[in-house]
Amino acid sequence: MQKINGQVPVPSLPNELLLEIVGCLAYVQQTPKGLRNPVSTFQTPSPDLLSLSFVSWQFRTVSLTFLFANIHITTASDAQKLLEFCSTSSLCPTLTRMLVIRLSKADEENGYATLCQILPSLEQLSRIDLGDFHCNPVVFNTILGHPSLSTVLISSNSMADLPRPLPKDLSKVVLAQGMLCSADHPYGLLLDECAERGMKIAKMSIATSELLDGLSSMRTIRGLQELVLYIHDKPASFSWLPEFTATHPHLKKVWLHVLDDISFFLDPLPFFLVSFAKGLRQRGINRGFRIGNIGLEHERFMGESFAECRWHVREMEIYSADYPSLMKILPLVTLAFPGIDTLSLFLDHNHICQLPTPRVHDLVAVLKHLPRLQNLQLYGMPEAFTVGHGPVSMDDLGEMDQLVSITTASGKPVPFSPWFVFIMKKIQTLKAIKIHQRGFGSTGWLHAIDDSRTKLTQLTY
Repeated sequence: MQKINGQVPVPSLPNELLLEIVGCLAYVQQTPKGLRNPVSTFQTPSPDLLSLSFVSWQFRTVSLTFLFANIHITTASDAQKLLEFCSTSSLCPTLTRMLVIRLSKADEENGYATLCQILPSLEQLSRIDLGDFHCNPVVFNTILGHPSLSTVLISSNSMADLPRPLPKDLSKVVLAQGMLCSADHPYGLLLDECAERGMKIAKMSIATSELLDGLSSMRTIRGLQELVLYIHDKPASFSWLPEFTATHPHLKKVWLHVLDDISFFLDPLPFFLVSFAKGLRQRGINRGFRIGNIGLEHERFMGESFAECRWHVREMEIYSADYPSLMKILPLVTLAFPGIDTLSLFLDHNHICQLPTPRVHDLVAVLKHLPRLQNLQLYGMPEAFTVGHGPVSMDDLGEMDQLVSITTASGKPVPFSPWFVFIMKKIQTLKAIKIHQRGFGSTGWLHAIDDSRTKLTQLTY
């Protein structure tokens, strides 16, 4: 039994169990990230974690590991406070694994000078996220020279401002996102020079078909995890994908950005759209919708080859002119892409007022055929479910065991709309749903925080 600050004694738990419990509570749930919003490299500690650290000495020891793992510096004053703290406490030197630097131009000179004084004391530091940074060669080389540091993450906006002369070894540097350009383009030349010095590129964007045609013969891009295709000049095939996948072992996702329609592709269609196109032809559907961004994810298992069949559609955006058209398309989507985990549905606002009141049950019945669906975005749907001859969605409250409460980041309760509550209750795989409803007091991502799915919380951005 332990107690801290005179509180009631708390029974001790096995450290392995406690570490697992605290790990689940450690960070604030964040919004799902996709093509437009890349995964955050910094996780904000949950306010509950600080309270948990005062329960007992055992809880405190485990909680501190998470509380001090990531440090966010936004001003020169932040950097100075961290320097002073490191000189009097061993917490940051022994527990801090990552620094996130977001200094304004006014604070950069003093902030980076202080950072150079802080770095020697951070013995366990493994990663620095510099974002859009501007610093001199001395500061940059000091950062790269930290012995335990393995990753220095920089944004695409920082490429042109890299300190000159470039360090000979850039193997610790990771460019968050780069743009593939022709060999004679200044940006392309700089990218090649940095890559030759060991720089890795986490995400690469390609904007023309000519560059895509030569992709299979291109040398390996170190550290490539995502490929984003903005191909609008002419149709594009995907015959290069298997070979490219085989030479890039870290590649996990390929994004196809804003496709007007499936005729965009060459004949034959890419393997991941064949069954969907066949279903459309059989039902005579050729208008009333378009496909937005598509996210392909590669599942790689031990001993398996890099065959193209291992690529699956995991994320998709569907734009529809009206609700009836959407309900014709969705069954085909669930058949062709059963592995979707993030789905965004956009309904044209101009057609909503012309509709009879649709049943939310019909939408739920279709979406239940996506067994991996975790994140759902609905644009224009709330208005569609609440207009017509009566508030049909209110009847769904009778099917719920308990009232639903929604809490914002400030802790204040907000009004709720029964239609999305019903969806969260009926589709048990859903973790988050994004609300876009006129007049609704809490527009944004909402996350179910209990197994009964009667408590929702607003996610951070």
